Amino acid sequence: MSQDTNLFSAFKRPRETLSGINNVSAIPQPSSALKRSASNQGLNGPRPTQPNFRHSMIPPRSGGSLARTSSGGNLVDMGNQGGNRRDSRIGGGNVFANMPSSRKSYAPGSSTPLVVDNRRSSMYSRPSMGAAIGSGSGGSFFGSSGSSAIAGGGTGKVTDPRPLRDPAFRGKMAQEIQDYLLQNNFEMETKHNLGPRALSSPMQKDFVMIFQWLYHRIDPDFKFSLKGLETEAIPLLKAIKYPYLGNITKAQLGAVGGANNWPTYLGLLHWMLQLIQAVDNYEQGHYDDAIEQQNLDLGTAKIGFRYLSQCYTSWLNEEDDFTPFKNEMIQEFEARSAQDQESLVVLQADYDELVKAISELEDESGKSPLDRLKSEGETLRNDQEKFRKFNELQREKTAKIKAVIDALREEGESVKNEIGKLEAEKAELQAAVDRQGLSTGDIDRMNTEREKLIKALEATEVKLEEASAIDANREAQALKKLELLEHAVKRYNELGYKIGVTSTGINGQTYEIEIIPLNKAAQAAPEGSSGDDERLLYDVGIGYNPRQVLNLDLRHDVKPTLNNFRNDIATRIHTAQDVSIKNQDKLDNIQETLKDKAEELETLEARLSALNDEYSEIKETSATETSASNAEIEKLERELQSMRINAQSGLLALEQRLQSVNIEYDQLTHGANVLREWYHAEVERMLQSIIHLKMHVQDSLATWDNEVVEELETYKESLDKKLSKLKI
Repeated sequence: MSQDTNLFSAFKRPRETLSGINNVSAIPQPSSALKRSASNQGLNGPRPTQPNFRHSMIPPRSGGSLARTSSGGNLVDMGNQGGNRRDSRIGGGNVFANMPSSRKSYAPGSSTPLVVDNRRSSMYSRPSMGAAIGSGSGGSFFGSSGSSAIAGGGTGKVTDPRPLRDPAFRGKMAQEIQDYLLQNNFEMETKHNLGPRALSSPMQKDFVMIFQWLYHRIDPDFKFSLKGLETEAIPLLKAIKYPYLGNITKAQLGAVGGANNWPTYLGLLHWMLQLIQAVDNYEQGHYDDAIEQQNLDLGTAKIGFRYLSQCYTSWLNEEDDFTPFKNEMIQEFEARSAQDQESLVVLQADYDELVKAISELEDESGKSPLDRLKSEGETLRNDQEKFRKFNELQREKTAKIKAVIDALREEGESVKNEIGKLEAEKAELQAAVDRQGLSTGDIDRMNTEREKLIKALEATEVKLEEASAIDANREAQALKKLELLEHAVKRYNELGYKIGVTSTGINGQTYEIEIIPLNKAAQAAPEGSSGDDERLLYDVGIGYNPRQVLNLDLRHDVKPTLNNFRNDIATRIHTAQDVSIKNQDKLDNIQETLKDKAEELETLEARLSALNDEYSEIKETSATETSASNAEIEKLERELQSMRINAQSGLLALEQRLQSVNIEYDQLTHGANVLREWYHAEVERMLQSIIHLKMHVQDSLATWDNEVVEELETYKESLDKKLSKLKI
């Protein structure tokens, strides 16, 4: 953020002009504007009133025009006030030459005096700074100032929404600050090397150097004093509208490296970094697209602002010829108007061609080709969807028919084979019947009975298979549930042993769970047997009741006891956490106290060593001085005796000297009165010169305002005429 020293800036010292004139300018006024505190301390007359600095005599814009309001009525109160248009105009033997000049910085006052220059100084802010961000007149693409971190700064304590206590977030902020410092040659500019933990657990000097360097990126002309950052930081942060200023204290500024303090001040440095980056982006035009999206004429505004900037810079440099800037502005407006005219002609031609093409394409019914194509497209899409559904339905029917045909063909082949077999079997049976001499009725009766018996046997076998399958399935499910129960009980007993439920017990009673069927099966199963039947059956043909599976009642005994035990453990955990937090706070306080005490101890030890050395020197010299003083006393006594003798003779000489001094005093008083009258005449002459300059500037600005308004009205009339012609 290097800045040309010849350009005006929001951070240059306020211009010393007519005191008592209120600020009626649209130029932003910083909160750190100070009053000049110089006065004529060497004269016996009354002190002149200290002038109030105003930023500019340019009036604010009202109603969108450039009409100017006069501030001439404020000149009435200027009789007893003094001020300089240029800080260095009064010099030499003038008593006003030693008056301290106002600062060049936008920040609050500092005790360090600055060098007085010969150019007009101004509080006019550069485009990227000032109170106009988020709070200027007219619409702004930055949104309302209420949600802005810059415009919403204040001294009230505002909760910081950033997760500053999150280590990951702090690491991200520290990395961004570290990258910015490396990219902008922080160590080369400050001659200060940062350690690897400079942004995680910094020394006080690291924070001070980073803060001062970042603030100089915002305000290059500010001079830090020797008072210490604890005194200057809060006014500086208030000047740049830091929104969380209520979280900053002087005590914490003296020890920012503490574990409790550093997240807040790391967030402060990161906020300053983001402010610097936002200002850079604004100056580089990164927000121009956002301005144009709000339908704001950025190009015209830039031309007008460039002209005002050039005129104001020239006026600050004591050059009142603005004609080149005006001609340049007129040329730029004419070039922009020509571009607009060309664009308007091209757009009108395109519009006419499009209207003609649309009229040619419209049919007798008045429908446009686009409407016809949309209607046809919708119809075709509906037909396409219908045909697609029809094709899918036909494919499904074709597949089903093919499957039915194949099944019928296979069934026909099998029927043919079966018919051949049945005919051969029929021939054999007929031959056997003929040999046995049975009648047809006997054979039919025997076949009927045989079929009934076969069907009954098949039904019985099917029921037996179903019952066996159901029994096997239920047995497998029961074994699986039993295994799950065994694993759950084993897991419960292991966890209970860890927390003392099954080992030491609760209230003298252990709650170890046992599976009764497993224990009973292990005791009753013979050798070589799996014991599955014994595990699943309580007795022959009888299973276990749910209450007979476990040795404890889970619902009425185990669960309430474990819930009470869990609540007791949770209470103890919360109590232990509270105690741990309190102990941690005490430990942090003790560590900070120990650190402070260690620093105080080192300081006291250094002072003690210095005092011991001083005491030794004084003791050595005191002996020598004592002997010398005794001799001196004797000598002085002799001299005193001689002085008493000479006193009477000297009294007469002093009376004569007093008379001569009174005469000289009267002469000096008369000379001072004459000099005071001359100074008053000089001040009155300077005020008249300033008034004439102010009126000249006011008249020039009024003339320029009228010319701009007339030009604007002429341009609007010509533009309205052209637009009306185009509409016709």
